[in-house]
Amino acid sequence: AEAFQGDPERQYLSGFSSGAHLTGALLTTPWGDYEGLPANPIKGALLCSGMYDLLPVSRSYRRE
Repeated sequence: AEAFQGDPERQYLSGFSSGAHLTGALLTTPWGDYEGLPANPIKGALLCSGMYDLLPVSRSYRRE
């Protein structure tokens, strides 16, 4: 954020479809486990039309 004069205390994400799935993955990342990173760098997110529960897909013909 600092590279483009953004505020590192105001990081918000949004994603649609695959982007929503990836944003969800970022939200569940344990950032505090990585040296030099804050425990909660993402302050909020908006996820639209993502796939969040992949268990049904793993049981369908589409898994291949």
